[in-house]
Amino acid sequence: MKAWAEIVKHSVVGIGCIGIGIYLIALELGGGSSEPMLQNGLIKGGVIIVAGVVLATIGLRLRHPRD
Repeated sequence: MKAWAEIVKHSVVGIGCIGIGIYLIALELGGGSSEPMLQNGLIKGGVIIVAGVVLATIGLRLRHPRD
């Protein structure tokens, strides 16, 4: 049961990161980011999406381990 918790955690966090990254990119493209913290949202969004994909992939690998 513990293994399933790890799989779900990685998958949910990974998908969440992808969503946040897409949101940051959309915010930047929409021109709504005047705060310095949100500038370079394209780069941050891209990095967060990549991190999300990696985490989601780890979750899938845990679910289907290669022998």
